Amino acid sequence: MPNEQYKFEVMILTNRGGSPKDGPPDILSLPIHSFEVEGGANRKIETGSPNVISISSELEQARTFKNITFYVLPTKDFLAVKLIGLRSPEIKAFDVTFEVGVYSGNMLTQNLFMHCARAWFVRVPTPIGGTPPLLKASVHFHSQDVKLSHGKYDAKKKVVVDEEI
Repeated sequence: MPNEQYKFEVMILTNRGGSPKDGPPDILSLPIHSFEVEGGANRKIETGSPNVISISSELEQARTFKNITFYVLPTKDFLAVKLIGLRSPEIKAFDVTFEVGVYSGNMLTQNLFMHCARAWFVRVPTPIGGTPPLLKASVHFHSQDVKLSHGKYDAKKKVVVDEEI
């Protein structure tokens, strides 16, 4: 589609103590500027210039090389501080879902998901770049825990139908 727009978002869910008695999990939803994988193709995928094939390929490489690096856009509600706080000794791992939405106008036409139930930061997320700075967050995980799925809009059902890939 000629007027496709892409939106990247990462959702992180963590339960600090690891059991229900520790209270409800913390959930962060962060807008992503770009992402890359250490190993494989040497490229960074940005929201302004992707296509579904290069994104799918990069997510498959993330699963193969067991890592992904997110470049988080600044927000006004201190989510970056909360994200940095997830690199604490009491949080051993967290649940991460990375979603790529493909839109035609306001309509979601496709999506790609990468989900991992056991992920962790390699190092403390750090600001990089100019104005505004992005927050670089490098995440590692076990590849057997990674699920990838792709969804396409079904005009008859009027919903996006997902399939694991």
